[in-house]
Amino acid sequence: MRSVMVINLGLKSIRCIIFDSEGHKLSSAAVAINTAINDKRVEQDPEEWWEKAIIVIQKAFKESKLCRVDYITVTSSASCLVCVDKECNPLGRALMISDKRAKKEVEIIQIMPEFQTVYQQTKLDISVSLMLPKILWVKRNRAELFEKTAYFMTPNDYLLFKLCGHCVTDYLNAAKFHYNLKEKIYPIQLLEKLGISIHSLPKVVDIGSSVGRVRSSLAENLGVNTDLEVVVTSYDAICSFIGSGVSEEGEASDVSGTVTVFRTLSYKKDVKESSKVYSVPFYEENASIIGGSNNLGGGLIEWVKQCYYQKENYPYEIMEKEAGESDIGAKGLVFLPYLLGERAPLWDDNARGVFSV
Repeated sequence: MRSVMVINLGLKSIRCIIFDSEGHKLSSAAVAINTAINDKRVEQDPEEWWEKAIIVIQKAFKESKLCRVDYITVTSSASCLVCVDKECNPLGRALMISDKRAKKEVEIIQIMPEFQTVYQQTKLDISVSLMLPKILWVKRNRAELFEKTAYFMTPNDYLLFKLCGHCVTDYLNAAKFHYNLKEKIYPIQLLEKLGISIHSLPKVVDIGSSVGRVRSSLAENLGVNTDLEVVVTSYDAICSFIGSGVSEEGEASDVSGTVTVFRTLSYKKDVKESSKVYSVPFYEENASIIGGSNNLGGGLIEWVKQCYYQKENYPYEIMEKEAGESDIGAKGLVFLPYLLGERAPLWDDNARGVFSV
C-alpha cells in the first residue's frame, strides 16, 4: 500500500502527517513556529520553517514504522512572501499574509492602467494580503534586498525547493501574483510597469505534478528512502477543502485554524465572478471552488488568551467554562472580529474590531 507524507506549514505551527493510500493517518508530528509582530509588521523566519520541517519529518517517519514513503508534498498559508537569492537562501524574514505594510503600494497599483486590464481578466482586486503589493513594498523600502532577490516565493515554493531543488509553484498559489488562470500567464505588462522581472517568479506547474525526488543528501539526513517523490499540491485552504470531501453542489467546507476558511463547490457554467470572494477552477471539468478566508478565526481565541488569561495555567478550559455559563446571545454583547483588518468578504484593511452591547 502506498503512503503520502504531507508537510503542513500553518501560521502557528508546522506539522508532518503520513497517510496511507486509503487516507488513514499513520503518524504525525508538530512543532510551534514563532511569529514577529509589531504594529503592521507580521513576519516569520523561513530558516526556522526548514529547521523544524526536518524535525517533524524525522519524527513522523520514525513513528509511522514504515520502511519507505512513496510521495511527499507541502501545503502552507498562501500570500506570504519569501525573498531568496540564486541558491534559494532566504534573504530575510517572510512577510506573512496578515502583514499590512503595503497599503501605499496597493494605492499605487490600483490606479495603474495595466492593473485595470489585469483586473478585468482575473476579477481579483488588489490587497495588502496579495503578493504584488508586498514585492513592490520590498522594492520601495528595502531596495538592497530587492536587488539581491533572485526569486520571490511562497512558503510552499520555498519548502518544495528545499526538498528537491526545483523552483516551481502551482497555479492557485501563482494566482496570488495575479497569474491569469484562464490564459495561464503571469501579468507581464503589469510586472514590467512595477519593475518586477517575470524570471523572478516561480515556474507554474499543474497540481499533482511530480517535480523529482528528494535530494539524495537530504534523504540520507532525514532517514527516508532516496526514491521519495516530490509532488506539487497547493495552499492549505484549497487542500483542506479537497480533503473535507465536498463533492456536490450544496455542500460546503468550514475550516477554522488561525483564520476561518469557507468554501463551496459549484458546477454552474455561469457563475458570476465577484471580487468579494475567490472563484478558482476545481480539477473536475466546469467545476469551481467559491469562497474565501478571513483574517482571524481561531486566532481570536489566542488574542483573548493573551489579553485576559495570561496568568492562568489552563486558559482554554476556563474560557470554555465561562462561555458555557453565559446566556444564549451573550446578553447582547456583539464583537466585530476585525483585529487585523479583514479579507473576504469585506476586503477592508482599515476595518477594526469593536465590542458593543
